Amino acid sequence: MRFVKPPPRDPLQGILGYSDEPLVSSDYQGDPRSSIIDGLSTLVIGGNMVKILAWYDQ
Repeated sequence: MRFVKPPPRDPLQGILGYSDEPLVSSDYQGDPRSSIIDGLSTLVIGGNMVKILAWYDQ
């Protein structure tokens, strides 16, 4: 299964982000978006379950 990035004119633009770069928590400090999906850590488990890892800055 492959994660599909939202289109550029998505209504969640600026709210929900996506990254496929090998970043760590400190890389997201100061990010204005509510949450950023970590594409490299998101997994499909058993063919019918998805584990989504998302980062946010408090």
